[in-house]
Amino acid sequence: MKHFLLFVLINLPFLAFSQFSATFDSSELPETWIGDRSSFTIINGVLTLQSQLSAGEKSKQVQLAHPYFISSSQKEWSFYVQLDTKPTNSNYIKIFPQSSDASTLNGFYIRIGHNKKGKQSSRYSYGFDNQSLGYLSMGIEDATYTLVQLVIRLTDNKQWTIYARDAYNEKKLRQILQFETAITPMENAFFGFQITHTSSGNKKFGIEDIVVRETFSSLPEEKDGVFKEDVQSVFRRFLTEFIPFSGYEYAGLPDVEIYPVCKGQPSKGHSEVWIAIKKAKEI
Repeated sequence: MKHFLLFVLINLPFLAFSQFSATFDSSELPETWIGDRSSFTIINGVLTLQSQLSAGEKSKQVQLAHPYFISSSQKEWSFYVQLDTKPTNSNYIKIFPQSSDASTLNGFYIRIGHNKKGKQSSRYSYGFDNQSLGYLSMGIEDATYTLVQLVIRLTDNKQWTIYARDAYNEKKLRQILQFETAITPMENAFFGFQITHTSSGNKKFGIEDIVVRETFSSLPEEKDGVFKEDVQSVFRRFLTEFIPFSGYEYAGLPDVEIYPVCKGQPSKGHSEVWIAIKKAKEI
């Protein structure tokens, strides 16, 4: 059973949550989320963008934020971002793990969404407030359908370390950046995100499994060459993580499983699962 929050602190200037987690098990968005609530819906545990443009609008920006309280100089933010499109300059999401304000999100951010141009091939960047500090090399820039896990760690209010992985294809988080920028210590803060989208970006962005804590978690390790996932798990992820947001449906044809040829029970190698899909019918 997933839990939305762990502790409630009441003797604060505003209602805040210590080391909260948001897994969106309920179909109703908790009232503690602040911002453009009507622009989001919860689908299978994913807080998903559902924001229509008004007549004459070419693009729109919507956001949500959640308060929390952590007095430690050490913090960790972990979350998944689901993309059903290639993020661009017109359709992108910015995540602010530690903002001082719920309305005007600020502080450190990760932006997912840039056009590739010349030698600049990354669609991911990071920065503070409105100033970009550089691009992040993710290795999945051209993926149309992606589930990205990001873990951000802050040590002594100055050392930032970012880990990432393609959750569909990687078991191990990779450290993609480490740098130092001192910030003013902050106890009361907001975890927020902001999505800018055109009509083609609607329903293409989602966020899930948000965890904010003051102790560092154990990062998943991967043993090279060992089978990492059973077939049942692959089918479960196909039905619960891919199908609901892909625009496709299960074709109902025979599935194909490919295994290495060897004596006895294989413990290392490569296997494949092929599942037939078809374009979903418009409702």
